[in-house]
Parts: sequence; structure tokens; C-alpha cells
Amino acid sequence: MADLQGDFNPDQLSTIRFYANDTVDFVDEPMDAWTVSIEEPLFGAVEFLTIADHTGEPVAYRTAHQGRPISKDAAGRYHYEKR
Repeated sequence: MADLQGDFNPDQLSTIRFYANDTVDFVDEPMDAWTVSIEEPLFGAVEFLTIADHTGEPVAYRTAHQGRPISKDAAGRYHYEKR
């Protein structure tokens, strides 16, 4: 999370759910994935981080207004892909 957002507070985690063989935004085939709900305290919004079960790596981040795929660079840092 630090690569994507800077500061991260684990107290903002709301729920964590597992979805087996589910359709995931920005992924071509169904996959097993975890979705973490994160409460944004400033505006009271809920955002969602999707993590691939087989790799443990983040694959997408969704806010109320947009979804963004996540990729990892050669140095191992995560970034939102430009759309």
C-alpha cells in the first residue's frame, strides 16, 4: 500500500472477503482473489483493493469514481497503470 498511497493505517481496513473463480476488473480470466474494503476517513468513502490469491499481489484498486489496474515495475514497486 505504501507504493500506491503513501501512508497506510491498518485501522482503515473494514472487511476482507475471498472470491473463488470470480471475475476481477482488469484481469482477462476469472481468478481466486481477495477483496479488502478500506474506509477513507476524510470523506467516509469505501475503497476496494483486489489481491490475487495465487501470488498475493495487488491487481486492482477501485474507488467510488474509478477503477485502476495495478502493475509491478522491475524494482518490485507497485504502481497504478496509466489509462
